[in-house]
Amino acid sequence: MRREFATFFAASGETDLDPRDELEIRRSALGMLALQSMLRSLQWIPSVARVVDTIASLDEEYAPGGPPQSPVHDTLFMTWSCVDMTVERDDTVAALALALAPTLRWSAEVIAAVRMVAESRLGIFRIVDVQPGVVGDGSILVLRELVTEDRISAQLFEEFDLRISELVLARPVVLPAEVARLRGVSHGIFATPYVLHGHSEPEWTDYLERQAAELKVRLDPAVYPLLMRGRGDERRWLEFVVDGYVGQRKHNLVELRGIPDRPETLPQHPDHDPDEALAIPPGASSQERANILSAKVARLFDALASRERDEDREAMAGHFRALQARGADVQLCAELLIPVMLYEGSPAGGRPWIDAMVEEGSLDADVLEYIEAARAAVTSIYEVIDVDAGQSLRLRDVFDGREVVVRERAGSTGAPTRILILARVARYRDIHLLEGMLPHVAPPSLRTPLVARVAQACPVPPPPAPREPGWVYRAMLAWFDVLAEERRGQHPSITTCFADDDTEIDPPSADSRAAVAEGIARRYDAFLDQSIAALDGLSPRMAAEREDLREPLDDLLREHEFAVTRQVGSGVVDFAAFRRELGLEV
Repeated sequence: MRREFATFFAASGETDLDPRDELEIRRSALGMLALQSMLRSLQWIPSVARVVDTIASLDEEYAPGGPPQSPVHDTLFMTWSCVDMTVERDDTVAALALALAPTLRWSAEVIAAVRMVAESRLGIFRIVDVQPGVVGDGSILVLRELVTEDRISAQLFEEFDLRISELVLARPVVLPAEVARLRGVSHGIFATPYVLHGHSEPEWTDYLERQAAELKVRLDPAVYPLLMRGRGDERRWLEFVVDGYVGQRKHNLVELRGIPDRPETLPQHPDHDPDEALAIPPGASSQERANILSAKVARLFDALASRERDEDREAMAGHFRALQARGADVQLCAELLIPVMLYEGSPAGGRPWIDAMVEEGSLDADVLEYIEAARAAVTSIYEVIDVDAGQSLRLRDVFDGREVVVRERAGSTGAPTRILILARVARYRDIHLLEGMLPHVAPPSLRTPLVARVAQACPVPPPPAPREPGWVYRAMLAWFDVLAEERRGQHPSITTCFADDDTEIDPPSADSRAAVAEGIARRYDAFLDQSIAALDGLSPRMAAEREDLREPLDDLLREHEFAVTRQVGSGVVDFAAFRRELGLEV
């Protein structure tokens, strides 16, 4: 073959890697080296020779190596050819190797290394958080997977420039138990991931549903892994990387755009057509129309930003500085600020950016209809009162009590009820949408100070009167003022409701995030029988017997769930079981 299978994995000689990282990279390399060795040693068998020839031919076709040679990285091609590509009787190279392991006289260490690679697969993940590593140089990603909704923590073994909220195509590998405990994560990412641009989670889910339908099955958490391994189209992900390439970041991190079965959306595909990619198909639902029209408006943003007035630009820069001074992540704030600038104007009182495009008369009727709906969006503080996971959120405006069901497949996954959000809600045709939301959410305990502070900073007129221009900018500053005060302990929070000793739920330490999760779980073992000041000194079990304390008890449980999930993910403490035991609504 033209190139060694394990070029990337086999670190040799002097390196600038942390020795503990290098050890894990070598451990992961062992499995690939063993598979390469097996193929070479058994080439005299005709069936193995055919596999070697097939891999060599595909190697020539895709020329893996990363940009500028090819967007297909060595790590993607090597693992795919040995783990996902099927050979004899629908087996893979890795599966055949494990079956032959006794004959090959592999050691337990080699078998474990091969199995670790063999059990890995590609997945599409949303980056929920990026944290510094406990051990080694690489950052830790908190990931939520599409379809399965599994949340995992995975450490990078190279400092890729990955950002919170991005979608990525990645192959996490389950780490050995002792390594996972040491590093405070469940997985490692050794193969270079890919960043997915330009399409939402619902669009990716729709694509996977179409692929499942071709197999005459419904998409579910059991079918999804088969599709990610290439069932029905083994070269699906290789072809997507080639056709979807749009550029790269440092360390050759490749950025992709498009949906694999929609060639018009793929920048490198011969049938790429930017206009056709955003055409509304016949019979499209309101949700599908809104997704496409939102993407069309987003394409206008760069052109509109170039026309920004100097006073608007200076006012926005000042607003960003004010947010940063209050501890806000301004990059995340853009998720709300961009639609506000488009449809409401700048902090300086400048006209909405979208007005210029509307006046030019170059926008079609569908886009104009969507723009009018987005202009009329109501920006407010909303309480999440119900969640239909993967489908919608039921929100209540805290100022006027009006309730609305918002179609939000991505935002409704894992969202705890009773949290507070600052968002714009728009009505488009027969549905409501989130047309901008501040990712910095607030726990239920901050409802009173948040509502009071926002109302003081920017009075809220009774409906149907609209918010005055600039309302959302002042509301954001008030929002972050209250969050900053909470961090300083100026508002009651769950950190002081554990028994009488004011025991706090500490943030994860450098010792081990896994140990922190175990410690938090142990603290909740006797939670239902602990005396809690917020419940008049009663335990949750006793408070459940008092009608006047059932609502505060429910609020307390929601807030605990919110805080624990934010710290260590879902599933560590079973709050639904607590509610059932206390006779509260789950």
